[in-house]
Amino acid sequence: MSYKPTEEQLIEWGKPIAEMLNGFTKDDIEPLFERFVLPIYVFASRRPNEDGKWKIVNRETGEEYTGDMATIAIDKI
Repeated sequence: MSYKPTEEQLIEWGKPIAEMLNGFTKDDIEPLFERFVLPIYVFASRRPNEDGKWKIVNRETGEEYTGDMATIAIDKI
């Protein structure tokens, strides 16, 4: 599948998200990102037997965020 959203679609989808997060700080957003966004992105960006485009690493520990970690996190949602 080679679907790529247009710039207009990205703006349409992203604007409500940006407005919803307006006023929050890094300390507010980071736990939400780690708990919900990161696992969904990693899981959704994978293809069978192939990782996603980006390598995600925890800066504090140096540990790479793997697809298995994302699967476990999604199961907890």
